[in-house]
Amino acid sequence: MNLKLESLARDKESLLARSALCRMRMRRQAQGLRESLRLRRAAGSIVASPVTYRVAFSLVVAWVGLARSARIVLLAGRVVAYAKLASSVIDCAREFAIQRSFGARVYKRWGM
Repeated sequence: MNLKLESLARDKESLLARSALCRMRMRRQAQGLRESLRLRRAAGSIVASPVTYRVAFSLVVAWVGLARSARIVLLAGRVVAYAKLASSVIDCAREFAIQRSFGARVYKRWGM
Protein backbone atom coordinates (compact mmCIF):
# COMPACT_ATOMS: atom_id res chain seq x y z
CA MET A 1 0.00 0.00 0.00
CA ASN A 2 2.85 2.35 0.86
CA LEU A 3 4.52 1.71 -2.52
CA LYS A 4 1.27 2.48 -4.30
CA LEU A 5 0.91 5.81 -2.46
CA GLU A 6 4.54 6.70 -3.26
CA SER A 7 3.95 5.85 -6.92
CA LEU A 8 0.83 8.01 -6.99
CA ALA A 9 2.72 10.85 -5.32
CA ARG A 10 5.52 10.60 -7.93
CA ASP A 11 2.97 10.55 -10.73
CA LYS A 12 1.24 13.59 -9.26
CA GLU A 13 4.52 15.50 -8.99
CA SER A 14 5.41 14.51 -12.55
CA LEU A 15 2.06 15.74 -13.81
CA LEU A 16 2.39 18.97 -11.86
CA ALA A 17 5.88 19.56 -13.28
CA ARG A 18 4.65 18.84 -16.81
CA SER A 19 1.72 21.19 -16.28
CA ALA A 20 4.04 23.94 -15.05
CA LEU A 21 6.28 23.42 -18.08
CA CYS A 22 3.30 23.66 -20.44
CA ARG A 23 2.12 26.86 -18.74
CA MET A 24 5.61 28.37 -19.12
CA ARG A 25 5.66 27.44 -22.82
CA MET A 26 2.22 28.97 -23.30
CA ARG A 27 3.32 32.19 -21.57
CA ARG A 28 6.42 32.38 -23.76
CA GLN A 29 4.39 31.83 -26.92
CA ALA A 30 1.78 34.37 -25.82
CA GLN A 31 4.54 36.91 -25.19
CA GLY A 32 6.00 36.22 -28.62
CA LEU A 33 2.56 36.67 -30.15
CA ARG A 34 2.09 39.97 -28.31
CA GLU A 35 5.46 41.22 -29.52
CA SER A 36 4.77 40.22 -33.12
CA LEU A 37 1.42 42.00 -33.12
CA ARG A 38 2.53 45.46 -32.15
CA LEU A 39 0.58 48.14 -34.02
CA ARG A 40 3.44 49.18 -36.28
CA ARG A 41 4.37 45.58 -37.11
CA ALA A 42 0.87 44.11 -37.19
CA ALA A 43 0.19 44.48 -40.91
CA GLY A 44 3.58 43.15 -41.93
CA SER A 45 3.49 40.18 -39.61
CA ILE A 46 -0.04 39.22 -40.60
CA VAL A 47 0.58 39.41 -44.34
CA ALA A 48 4.00 37.73 -44.13
CA SER A 49 2.61 34.79 -42.18
CA PRO A 50 1.88 31.73 -44.35
CA VAL A 51 -0.77 30.70 -41.85
CA THR A 52 -2.77 33.78 -42.81
CA TYR A 53 -3.49 32.40 -46.25
CA ARG A 54 -4.70 29.09 -44.84
CA VAL A 55 -6.89 30.82 -42.29
CA ALA A 56 -8.32 33.17 -44.90
CA PHE A 57 -9.06 30.26 -47.23
CA SER A 58 -10.68 28.33 -44.38
CA LEU A 59 -12.84 31.30 -43.49
CA VAL A 60 -13.93 31.73 -47.10
CA VAL A 61 -14.75 28.02 -47.35
CA ALA A 62 -16.73 28.19 -44.09
CA TRP A 63 -18.55 31.32 -45.21
CA VAL A 64 -19.36 30.20 -48.73
CA GLY A 65 -19.88 26.53 -47.98
CA LEU A 66 -17.99 23.43 -48.98
CA ALA A 67 -20.01 22.58 -52.09
CA ARG A 68 -19.79 26.10 -53.49
CA SER A 69 -16.11 26.28 -52.63
CA ALA A 70 -15.51 23.05 -54.52
CA ARG A 71 -17.33 24.46 -57.54
CA ILE A 72 -15.34 27.69 -57.33
CA VAL A 73 -12.05 25.77 -57.13
CA LEU A 74 -13.14 23.61 -60.07
CA LEU A 75 -14.06 26.70 -62.07
CA ALA A 76 -10.76 28.37 -61.17
CA GLY A 77 -8.89 25.27 -62.32
CA ARG A 78 -10.70 25.33 -65.64
CA VAL A 79 -10.02 29.04 -66.08
CA VAL A 80 -6.32 28.48 -65.43
CA ALA A 81 -6.26 25.56 -67.87
CA TYR A 82 -8.00 27.59 -70.59
CA ALA A 83 -5.71 30.56 -69.95
CA LYS A 84 -2.64 28.33 -70.33
CA LEU A 85 -4.08 26.81 -73.49
CA ALA A 86 -4.79 30.27 -74.93
CA SER A 87 -1.31 31.43 -74.01
CA SER A 88 0.21 28.41 -75.77
CA VAL A 89 -1.88 29.02 -78.89
CA ILE A 90 -0.90 32.70 -78.94
CA ASP A 91 2.77 31.83 -78.50
CA CYS A 92 2.59 29.30 -81.34
CA ALA A 93 0.85 31.84 -83.58
CA ARG A 94 3.51 34.44 -82.80
CA GLU A 95 6.29 31.97 -83.49
CA PHE A 96 4.63 30.97 -86.76
CA ALA A 97 4.26 34.64 -87.77
CA ILE A 98 7.90 35.35 -86.94
CA GLN A 99 9.10 32.32 -88.90
CA ARG A 100 6.84 33.20 -91.83
CA SER A 101 8.03 36.82 -91.99
CA PHE A 102 11.66 35.77 -91.57
CA GLY A 103 11.25 33.17 -94.31
CA ALA A 104 9.68 35.76 -96.64
CA ARG A 105 12.67 38.05 -96.10
CA VAL A 106 15.07 35.23 -96.86
CA TYR A 107 13.24 34.36 -100.04
CA LYS A 108 13.23 38.00 -101.20
CA ARG A 109 16.90 38.37 -100.43
CA TRP A 110 17.78 35.31 -102.44
CA GLY A 111 15.46 36.26 -105.28
CA MET A 112 13.03 33.42 -104.82
